[in-house]
Amino acid sequence: MSGITSGVGLVSGINSAQIIEQLLGLEARGKIPIQRRLAAIQGSKTALLDVNARLLNLKNSAAGLRVGKTFQTMNAVSADETVLTAKASSATPPGSYSFTVGRMVSTSQLLSRGFATKNATPLGLDSMTVEWGDASLNRDASLAELRGGAGISRGSIKFTDGLARTATVDLSTAVTLSEVVERINAAEGVGITASVVNERLSIRDDSGGAAALKIEDVGAGSIATDFGIDGTYAGGSVTGVQLNQIGVNTGLASLNDGAGVFIRDNVADFRLVVDGTNYDISLGRKDEPITAATKLSDLNNGTGIHINSTDADDFTIVTSSGVSVGVNLGAVIVDGEVQDPAVTTVGELIARVNSELDGSVAAGQVVLSLGAGGTNFVLTDSLGGAGVPKVLAAGPNSERAAKDLGIFTGPTGATSNIITGSTIRNKVATPRAATVQNLIDRIHEQTNGLVTASVNASGTGIALSVAATSSIDVVAGTTDGSSFGAAVGQRTARDLGLYRAAGTGSAEGWRVAAGIETVRNDNLHGGSGLASPTAISLTDRSGATFSFTDFTSHDTLDSLVRAVNAGAVAAGVDIEISVGDSGRSLVARDSSGGTGALTITGNGATALGLEGTVSGTAIRGDDLDRRHLALGTTLASLGFGKGVGTGTFRITDSTGDSAVVDVGSDAVTVYDVISEINSRGLFVEARLNDTGDGIDLIDTNTGSAINPMSVIDVSGSVARGIGILGTAAHAGDDIEGSLEKTIDLNVTDTLTDVVAKINNAKFSVNASIVNAGAGTTPFRLSLASSVGGTLGQLLVDTGDVDLGLVRAVEGRDASLFLGTGNPATSFLFTSSTNSFKDIVSGLEVEAKKSGATTVVEVSRDFERIKTDVTKLVTTVNDALARISEYDKYDPESEKRGPLLGNSTVARLRQQLVQTAQGPAKGVEGRYRYLS
Repeated sequence: MSGITSGVGLVSGINSAQIIEQLLGLEARGKIPIQRRLAAIQGSKTALLDVNARLLNLKNSAAGLRVGKTFQTMNAVSADETVLTAKASSATPPGSYSFTVGRMVSTSQLLSRGFATKNATPLGLDSMTVEWGDASLNRDASLAELRGGAGISRGSIKFTDGLARTATVDLSTAVTLSEVVERINAAEGVGITASVVNERLSIRDDSGGAAALKIEDVGAGSIATDFGIDGTYAGGSVTGVQLNQIGVNTGLASLNDGAGVFIRDNVADFRLVVDGTNYDISLGRKDEPITAATKLSDLNNGTGIHINSTDADDFTIVTSSGVSVGVNLGAVIVDGEVQDPAVTTVGELIARVNSELDGSVAAGQVVLSLGAGGTNFVLTDSLGGAGVPKVLAAGPNSERAAKDLGIFTGPTGATSNIITGSTIRNKVATPRAATVQNLIDRIHEQTNGLVTASVNASGTGIALSVAATSSIDVVAGTTDGSSFGAAVGQRTARDLGLYRAAGTGSAEGWRVAAGIETVRNDNLHGGSGLASPTAISLTDRSGATFSFTDFTSHDTLDSLVRAVNAGAVAAGVDIEISVGDSGRSLVARDSSGGTGALTITGNGATALGLEGTVSGTAIRGDDLDRRHLALGTTLASLGFGKGVGTGTFRITDSTGDSAVVDVGSDAVTVYDVISEINSRGLFVEARLNDTGDGIDLIDTNTGSAINPMSVIDVSGSVARGIGILGTAAHAGDDIEGSLEKTIDLNVTDTLTDVVAKINNAKFSVNASIVNAGAGTTPFRLSLASSVGGTLGQLLVDTGDVDLGLVRAVEGRDASLFLGTGNPATSFLFTSSTNSFKDIVSGLEVEAKKSGATTVVEVSRDFERIKTDVTKLVTTVNDALARISEYDKYDPESEKRGPLLGNSTVARLRQQLVQTAQGPAKGVEGRYRYLS
């Protein structure tokens, strides 16, 4: 229950509660100044934090001017953004740029014949293989590549047929030879047909009129002249000039149907033997020699040397006497102080290593030095110990530093007392040979002028000449340690068409010029060619027979097929051979109307993939495996032209051992990756596959296989990009890498089943069902590439089952013309997307509408300058205003600001004012002051 309480004593009458409160108040009086001081300090802290926040805003605004390059920023404005949009960088020169969009990028699409149902009609397919652009037998040609790199000019051609009817065909935006043919054949009002015959443009008058066929250039153009068809032809037809020539400006990468020329660095690519004297010819890049002054950051293609950021050792040297010497290339720190900074040059590195060695073994007995050619490091051990010198991993970066220096041996050590490091790339003095002229120059230079290289008389290969009485022979270059080392040594000479070319006074190579609208026979079957067939025999269903034997006169597939067809027609055999709907094989069709068997036999039939006997009217040939991946294929060209990037992947062999393969920026070609794999000491050998479209990993383990070989990407996606990612089917099996993709199907699969399996495979192809909505077979299979442009062109092979695939859309690159508004006289650019980068330095353009022209104005972005400078001024004033607010005294209220009299704030205000009013440091030009 509650009661009455009081601070007054009942007996004494003393108010004890009041006394206690007063005593406590007296005791607390000393705390009040401290509490006030704490409150003041807290106020100062809050104020300083506020000022700091304002200063951070100021810092960010100032950084925006510097990092964002405000005063260099350019603005690009398109006069018609429905045609194209543009974005400029600080590097884009101001000016007016006229652009014409030739065409937008198109994506390859195929449509099948119709089926009655989508989920009840079996297609009869057991598999489907898919490849893209580069595997095609109908190799299109850019107009710019023709005539030895001189190209074909663009413009218009006027045609007059035999009935005196005329048509002018505008070819000013044509990019490829096939486009020229298509546009001429689409011309209305005249009866003419264009085609490519034996790599020349052919025009035929089909009008039936008696007048001569007349072809002429329009205006100042010369396109008809360039093709060699300009003139009047009473016979009603004309075949133009040879288009497949090479010239001094022809790129080596375009030779051999785009397979290019295999080139290595720092080796003999091939050898010329002149009067018994050997001359090694290197087409690889030439680096500046490494000297003591060379910066470490320039080594390894500019990636430098990995040096630990701590003071840990970067690698360990074990001498022949067993002494371990740790080497730290970073900063040497003693008692928290930097005694010696990190090495930055080769001279400093060598001095640091030798200093560490001299401190552990007799001076000068183990020495690191530069190799004689200035391309590598050499570690020499003169101790005479029982072992061999070794260079091992150390520190957080493990073996990276030693590998960067080319001297890492691992626990096995060297094979002698000298560790001769691998070649290290320095700055490029001369890049790899890239054109025929570069080849000519290298041969002249490296034979001291004794050998002269040139384009041969036919314009399709390379010729060599020496003194009239001198002998010359072309032999292999440097081999490697692989099982296919001999082929590696021969490869460059073969790619140049010169291997074992010999003679007195001169030697001439075979054809290396790329095929025009076709491929060379040498590039079939993965690059092994047709293997010198002797005969192909054709028997049509009526019983008529013809045998063809003249294979040696034809070096391209188109030429050979035309000759066989012409012979069949002359012999009354109604069989015509052509490239099939897959684009990768041939098909032979019988039009005789007979009821017998269609038969094709002979080793020529086998070579062309057509051997067989059928009761129907067509034989669908086997994939001819056009070679489109070679040792010299650049990694940057893979992945539909996007490259495979850099990264690491781990290979585990069938013994269970594994190693990581590091593909860095120094890896340029497919051969570089193959060499990296083969250097890992595993029971695995990488080599090109037999079909010329990938890399095989061969299991070389002759003992018991514990597990299947496997490859996984560790960082990046290089293994996936080159087609070797995955696991072998069984222990001891190989991994068969290929850019060709196979979808496994069942013969009972319907359209719905096939579409699901294709899409689940997650390849670069999208499948769907199209319902035409009419007739008894309305359902069609649609296959669309997920990659735009020429490189994404779909090439689908369905084996013996004919789905009646037709190409609904050709995959073609977007084209853009920069110039005066007339595409015929403008610069041409192409892209596999509708985006064009660096058209003019730093200018990026996005095409929106084909066949239209607009102007892009590039000028200084003054609005951006105004906005950014205003922001800076605002943040400066804001910071100064807030400092003034905190550093003031109000005499009326006698109120002091929390930072009044603070010397740090006073200095800060002074420095801000001086900086804001002073000139910008390190800046030249008009814009140096804010005022």
